[in-house]
Amino acid sequence: DAITYTYQWFKNEVEITGQTAESLDGAGLVRGDHIQVRVTPFDGEVAGEGQLSTAVTVGNTPPRITSQPPASLNADDTYLYQVVAEDLDGDAISYSLTSAPAGMTIDPLSGLIRWKVTRTDRGLHPIEIAVANADGAKTMQRYDLRIDDLAEKSAPPPQHS
Repeated sequence: DAITYTYQWFKNEVEITGQTAESLDGAGLVRGDHIQVRVTPFDGEVAGEGQLSTAVTVGNTPPRITSQPPASLNADDTYLYQVVAEDLDGDAISYSLTSAPAGMTIDPLSGLIRWKVTRTDRGLHPIEIAVANADGAKTMQRYDLRIDDLAEKSAPPPQHS
């Protein structure tokens, strides 16, 4: 007989409703949560005895960047991007640029990117932003920013990679 399985997930000993797949959607899990799964075999006629796994403790989760980079410059030919990130564990976060054109800066506490663009900055610029939490978990955002004619005061939409 073919055997199928049913899955019942628990967070901190309480069943997670709606989670019945063989893998758990990690949304809403934070550091310190205890996760278990009960797996029950079924042969098409009779369900077997379910087995409850050993509890696994969720470790540090990385921050999540929730903003998207803008594609335009302001009236002063300055590129501004307010990076917005959240840490579900509630850890303090810091921002840095790991790849950026000369002169581009990011405030490590607020995440505000600022770059005064000049005519010599025309072209494609790869940018990589790192957001890290106090426990060392990190997430990255990468995109390419194209600077064209500054007289138009805009750049095409960033290309995400």
